[in-house]
Amino acid sequence: STSGFKKCGAPSCRCSHSVNTTSHTCNHTGDTLPVTSFITCSTPGVIYSVTCKKDSGECLRCKGPQYVGCTERPLKTRFSEHLGSVTQPSQVNTSKPVGVHFRSAGHSHANMVVQPIEKVRSKDRFVLEARERFWIKRYQAVKTQAVGVVEHGLNLKWNEGHYMAVRP
Repeated sequence: STSGFKKCGAPSCRCSHSVNTTSHTCNHTGDTLPVTSFITCSTPGVIYSVTCKKDSGECLRCKGPQYVGCTERPLKTRFSEHLGSVTQPSQVNTSKPVGVHFRSAGHSHANMVVQPIEKVRSKDRFVLEARERFWIKRYQAVKTQAVGVVEHGLNLKWNEGHYMAVRP
């Protein structure tokens, strides 16, 4: 295939938290869009989503909260850090929304799904971050309430070049 995401299949790889696909879906709007490049878990320069697949409670009501991020490094490297914010004892008091969400009652790392959205061809970090902001807006993924409140978005508010924690 010339486009879409393909898992490497290694049992120890973080891509076990993803599925082979040629599209990505914004759960909030219901829009399904194509993955226009060929991407693997080792591809650098990627915009991605982390989705909660818990099918009950507030997460079901929100249709599966989503976070949109970007990385200059391989996707599996960045996703390992998201997993760490959920699983590592040293990060039990994390204030990062992905860690807070997946550490909340009834959740675990097993509820996490990572999917690439776009391979950014430019090596310029400014371009990568601009595409990330585009997809955060397209996914309507910015949190409007406190970090611990479940809502469809898991991204912190973008404010003059910095992500800011949303306060109650």
